[in-house]
Amino acid sequence: MRGGNLKHFVLGAALAASGLYVVAVSLPHTFAPGTPIKASEVNANFGALKTAADALESGKQTRVNGTCAAGSAIRAVNADGSVTCEAVSGGGDAGWKLTGNAGTNPASNFLGTADNQPLVFRTNNVERLRVDTGGNVGIGTASPGAKATVAVSEGSPALRLLSGSNAFLDVKPVGGTQTVLETVNNRDLVFSVGTGNVQVLRGVTSVPATLAGLEAYNFTAAGEAALLRTDSAANANAVLKLIKHKDSSGNFLECEAQGQARKCHINKDGTFVAGSDFAEALPALGDKADFSPGDVLVLSTQTPGRVERSSRPNDPRVAGVYSTRPGILGAEKGDGITRVDASDVPVAIVGIVPTKASAENGPIEVGDMLTTSSTPGHAMKASPVRVSGVAVYPGGILIGKALEPLREGTGLIRVLVTLR
Repeated sequence: MRGGNLKHFVLGAALAASGLYVVAVSLPHTFAPGTPIKASEVNANFGALKTAADALESGKQTRVNGTCAAGSAIRAVNADGSVTCEAVSGGGDAGWKLTGNAGTNPASNFLGTADNQPLVFRTNNVERLRVDTGGNVGIGTASPGAKATVAVSEGSPALRLLSGSNAFLDVKPVGGTQTVLETVNNRDLVFSVGTGNVQVLRGVTSVPATLAGLEAYNFTAAGEAALLRTDSAANANAVLKLIKHKDSSGNFLECEAQGQARKCHINKDGTFVAGSDFAEALPALGDKADFSPGDVLVLSTQTPGRVERSSRPNDPRVAGVYSTRPGILGAEKGDGITRVDASDVPVAIVGIVPTKASAENGPIEVGDMLTTSSTPGHAMKASPVRVSGVAVYPGGILIGKALEPLREGTGLIRVLVTLR
């Protein structure tokens, strides 16, 4: 047996003995006991074994002959035995630890995506939270339309705030039309805005702030700006309570039309200040457009319960004067119903009222008593009768007392209406 053949025989035997390689080699010659062995046949068998061993040697991985520095890990082993290294956080752990990470750099170590794809969080293999490629966060939705979007069903809280284990505030959609801010566990809801104010807006998204602590605006074509209501028969408290500092000179209440002078107020002493007369809402006879403030009015005999303009002197049917701006308007329609109908006019029965007047019975001086005249809707100076030398005015015809003079013709003067 030649030396080279012996080498491959030993190599093959060693490989087989070590268990590193298991290979089936088909030998060209076999031998039987007592049969002469030819050298050429032995050499042929060893040649086949050498060919198989060479094939196994060529397929072996080259021994690793490279290392990585501290803070790096082997990323790949190359064909020549060298290695490719990669820096890792935490000193030698190439994965993001579930038990916490140290020594991280937010510029290069992060939880997220490095391509143009959203980051999705799941539980039970169902998506629960998503951060889209624009940075919007969605909970319960795959299409967040704002920096934070929470999708819930009607009646379910979209946000719940806790104090310890106790909830204290829910935000939820209700009934398809309402967004409810609901306190939980009988807590008060307090808005503390420092030196700012709270605005409730309808129909607009912003208005200039005033000095008021609370503002309510309705810019739509219907509905009130605010409605206050108590709904329990057992509640004996006022629906609205106004309290001011005892030393304040400010009013309790003010009312005004936008861009106009103040129309009414309740002053610091609780006095209601408004128009200068008390009037009753009574239906006009005929077309209401034929009437105007300052008209002297009498009760209609044609249609009882209605009023018409005066047209004859000293008329005992006199009812009052068409009020320009009543301070109080009575509008009782019976059975506790209060309303002002389209045909109603405000008939002043007491107070100071601008009144149409005529000098047909002589010039009117301040303090003169007035009655109806022949000029439709106008008052004139009343004439007393002498009874035992005493000037007496007939009862039931007087409108009131002139506060301003009228020398001639017709005009509008202020009258202290006191029917008698």
